[in-house]
Amino acid sequence: MNIEQQKQTAKKVLSKIKALDSRAIIAGGAARDWYFNNVANDIDIFYFHEEGKYCLDNIRRETAILKSLLGVESIKVLGFNSGGGNSYNNLPEDDFNNYLKNPNIVNVFECVIDEVKFQFIQLKKQNVNVSTFAYNMCQAWSDGERITTTKLFDLGVKKELLIETGELYSSTEKFKQKMIDKFPSYDYIKIGAM
Repeated sequence: MNIEQQKQTAKKVLSKIKALDSRAIIAGGAARDWYFNNVANDIDIFYFHEEGKYCLDNIRRETAILKSLLGVESIKVLGFNSGGGNSYNNLPEDDFNNYLKNPNIVNVFECVIDEVKFQFIQLKKQNVNVSTFAYNMCQAWSDGERITTTKLFDLGVKKELLIETGELYSSTEKFKQKMIDKFPSYDYIKIGAM
């Protein structure tokens, strides 16, 4: 799949999620990768849907809504069914730990649509603040048509700087190394929360 096909798939899926939240956006790694004309590993869509709660009833309801809306048979609930299938009794997956401790996130759902992996990040309130993302090079988002970046992202591109700007909620060293590996020619700077 090339970048244009991936973007078209993402746009189609985002338009369906906008039925739940007209302000839903694609944010983080996918928007950044597209900015650099690269195919993304996965696509994170941030959305708000009612007063979502991190509880079994909400997860079942939200999973059913997403399955119907997206036309998929299976949706993985990260942090609950790490073994796959429909069991909600398993322990959280390692990759979910970054989300699990984030106070702005309720749940994360994952599925594959047209050979593209999507993560649907259910927020506790509308409007994700991309400028609070922990690294400047993650501060990009898309509305399905265009990519928008923060000034700190633009500074990073211009000066080849990878800036740790905010709080990571867990797996800090693992994610830091991932970002350094992604931008090996960039100088790393930590400025803390802004």
